[in-house]
Amino acid sequence: MRGFYADPQSEEIRMLTGLTTCPTKNLVFHDAWAFLHPAKNGNTWDNNNPYVVEEFEPDRRLDYVFTGLPRARGAGHITSCEVVATAPIDGVQPSDHYGVLVGLRY
Repeated sequence: MRGFYADPQSEEIRMLTGLTTCPTKNLVFHDAWAFLHPAKNGNTWDNNNPYVVEEFEPDRRLDYVFTGLPRARGAGHITSCEVVATAPIDGVQPSDHYGVLVGLRY
């Protein structure tokens, strides 16, 4: 899976989440992080990561999990969302981006 390499307020993310005009009628997704944590930044590109600090770029959120509307009995409803893989494993940082882990109602 790849990140979008786009800030949450970029035109492409705003289009996917229904905050601006989309070329496909009724195509809207929920941004799992914004759905559960609207006041938190959720940075996945973070200068605490040794791979990132060398890039001289600001901390920001570049990675997303998008969901559609929940189905019957709430299946697909976002129940949790967290930034993961922020700590080294055996001294090695897993990636230059932190992960996003989302729980969905089944």
